[in-house]
Amino acid sequence: NRLLRRRGLAAERRYALLICSLLVFALITGWRVSLVRAVAMTVASLLGRLLLRRTQPLYSLGVAVFLLLLHNPFAVLGSSFWMTTSATAAVICCSGPISERLARFGRWLPRSLAQAFAVVLSAQLGSIWWSVRLSKSFFLPGVFFNVAGGFLAALILWLGLALLLPAWLLLLAGVNGSCLSWPAWVLCQLLRLLKGLAAWLARLPWGRLYACHLNFFWTAALVVLFCWLLIG
Repeated sequence: NRLLRRRGLAAERRYALLICSLLVFALITGWRVSLVRAVAMTVASLLGRLLLRRTQPLYSLGVAVFLLLLHNPFAVLGSSFWMTTSATAAVICCSGPISERLARFGRWLPRSLAQAFAVVLSAQLGSIWWSVRLSKSFFLPGVFFNVAGGFLAALILWLGLALLLPAWLLLLAGVNGSCLSWPAWVLCQLLRLLKGLAAWLARLPWGRLYACHLNFFWTAALVVLFCWLLIG
């Protein structure tokens, strides 16, 4: 949006172009549950701006859930529906208070990093029950490393999307795409870095909390931590 605004495009054209881009992206990558939820929420927010109407994230989530169930009512039977819905609701409701709490607790922590960590922590807390139910364990260091992983994934996504259109146009024109070799090399290195980080985390011998260890005291400790981050 900022890039298009710098190009001098009017707000109506910017929002319409972003909506079309999101729909094309979802069409290319496949209409997965989490992707449909994200696209529907973003499109609802952009339509609200386009119609000069104020939107609320929770209302956008409700619209996304309604459209998702309208498209596939059996989605409620899958774990991905509940994980993406609970994680998104937790991010909407809890990331703000957690970010403010972290900013007060550690003044040495940059606000942008506190916000990123608050989003990851909120998503993890919102979906922890489903994660434990599916994998029978919860990986505690993943809460911290997901901040770096999320940044890398976003960078890979945007770089890949930026290379997609030029590569497609060069392919249609029958032109040699060697001019894109350097950005493609950067994208490849970022993918290797993300893959290496995931493999290294999977080999860590410590930090995994198994479902059989989630007794009353561990559960109470997690609840106390969550309440402290929100209210304390």
